[in-house]
Order: sequence, then C-alpha cells, then structure tokens
Amino acid sequence: ARCPYVVRITDLAALAALDTGMVGRRLSRVLETFEFTAYRAAAGAIVLCNSFERALVEHHYPLNRIRVMHSPIDIEQVRPIPRDGAFRARHAVPKDALLVMHAGSMGRKQNLINVVSAAALTRDTAISWMFVGDGEGRHELVEAVRLRGLENTVRVVPFQPDDELSPMFAEADVLLLNQISAVTDTVIPSKLLTYMAAGRPVLAAVNPASEAAQLLRTSDAGVLVTPEDPEALAAAARWFATADPDVLAAFSARNRAYAEQHFDQRKILPAHEEFILDTMRARLRPEPAS
Repeated sequence: ARCPYVVRITDLAALAALDTGMVGRRLSRVLETFEFTAYRAAAGAIVLCNSFERALVEHHYPLNRIRVMHSPIDIEQVRPIPRDGAFRARHAVPKDALLVMHAGSMGRKQNLINVVSAAALTRDTAISWMFVGDGEGRHELVEAVRLRGLENTVRVVPFQPDDELSPMFAEADVLLLNQISAVTDTVIPSKLLTYMAAGRPVLAAVNPASEAAQLLRTSDAGVLVTPEDPEALAAAARWFATADPDVLAAFSARNRAYAEQHFDQRKILPAHEEFILDTMRARLRPEPAS
C-alpha cells in the first residue's frame, strides 16, 4: 500500500530461535533474511537495547532512523505493597520459608529443569520455590517435580489475574530469572522489568554477557549466577536465606527506583508517540523542488 510504518522490535526472533535450538543455522539464516527485510522497509525502528540497534545497522538499516527505548510498564498496576500472607496460604507455602518465585513463560529458553535441580539441593532447608505461568515446558516441569519428590518444596501454579500480580509478588522474597546460557543479546526478558517494578530482589541465572545481566548490573538490584548450574543457583538461594534484611531491602528499593525512572509507561509511551509522529512527518514531507 506504500504506507510508511514504524516497527517496534522486542526480540530478534530468528537469532533467538537459533540461540534456543528451535531451528538450525541454515533455517535461521532464511528466517533472519525474511525478518530484517521487513525491518529494512520501515520508516523508523524502536528497539529495546543497543545490541538490537547494532543488529539493525549490520543489516544496513540507517542509524538515524533508530531509537532505543525501554518497554513500557504500568508501574501502578505492578508495585510494592505490604505482604498479607493470603497468596502463600492459598498455595501452602510456609510463612517462614524463603520463597524464590519464577513468574512467566515456561519454555525452552527458560530451562526451568535447572531450577528444579537447584530445588532438589535445598530440599532440607527452609527454602520454597514457585513457578507461576504456563508454556510448552510446563508438563515436563511438573513431571520433574513429581519424579524428584519435591511437591512439598516446589509449587507450580497458573498465571494470575492482573489485579493479583502485586499481592503475588509481595509474597516472594526473591524473584527468579533463569535462562539457557546461549541467550545473550537477542532477547530482553520482559519479566525482569516487571520484577523490578514489583520492587523485590532478583536472582538471575543468565549468561553474564546477556542484556538481562547488563541491566541487572546497571541497576545493582540483585545477584547474578552462572546459568545452567544448579549448585550455583542453590548456593545463591541459601545466601538470600541468610542475608542481612537491610541488604535485601536495598535491593528492593533500587529495583523499584530503576523501574520508576526507566520503565514507566507514562514516560515511555509519549516518547514512542513523538518518535512515530516525527518519523511520519519526515517521510510524508514533500521533496523540495529542484
């Protein structure tokens, strides 16, 4: 239709599929060509991070038509609130347990069997683990919990309604991000942004070169451990269980402050709108007469 458009890129899909083993290298190249051809025709591009920007430029997209902007988060819907114990009671989590919670997709990229293995190493401690969400890996996850006899240590519960997110996150002592080591700069997990808005400490088992690791280092609001290493993950959980409460409170405060400064949709959506309108005006402006 020859209508100018702007793309907002939240994943580099073809490269992410290669990283997670969903496709082979030959098919990934075909998909990558298809993907970046669609991007290349766009009048403007909004990307989440500098690595996405570099990927576009490497595929011959003009740098001056790219803007790096974080994903917008409703920081009023997801916010720190006092703990009331209702969510824990509903899912039989002991009041005095350290609750490590993963919330979001359960797929190949998340490799949550790694977390089950870590939970097996802490079964004799006052540490509970919870997976909230759904995805292609949920059945395998539930089966792994059953086979290892971890039903009293690990809970698997479905996605919660939006108005229950803040009470749910308030019950967690630590919010968990777990990824396969191959994931580096093709994906920024949206759950990390939501975790930060919730104002809870974060434990991240991710590639140290990943965008997620860089974001957590910048915010200084959590602990990074080696991905696909259950012993490292279990050791970090034990550290959280004995950490100074003031240290954990500082993690929480920094997470929330970072989310308010960088992810608030009331700031980001107007910036998106301004960029889109400026891009359209420039594209539709008549060429000067020769």
